[in-house]
Amino acid sequence: LRKGAKYYLLGGYPQPRFHNDQSEQDTLAILSARQIVLDSRSKLYEKLCNPTSGDCQYAASVTLNENLACYGVECGVGVPVVIQVNPGVFYEYVQRPCVQLAFSNDHKKVIDKEN
Repeated sequence: LRKGAKYYLLGGYPQPRFHNDQSEQDTLAILSARQIVLDSRSKLYEKLCNPTSGDCQYAASVTLNENLACYGVECGVGVPVVIQVNPGVFYEYVQRPCVQLAFSNDHKKVIDKEN
């Protein structure tokens, strides 16, 4: 729910396209724990639904232009993979590439004494 987060429309089937490092069966099993159904009062729902005259106008991709407050189940899930906006309408959340380098305050240099 942070600025810059990207969501891609999957349509009516919740099979992710960008999280394909496992078999389809394994992926579907994981989705049961990482799939959420949005509440219509959610700010993320408003962004993904993009209602015009009461009807959702689903975009092929949505990038958040601001941080959003979580609502309901959004607050309790770590990193969702698939988000159900309405029955039969799914989006896939794709994390931004990692841009943080790992540094340690107590690092140690390792030397191979054989070479």
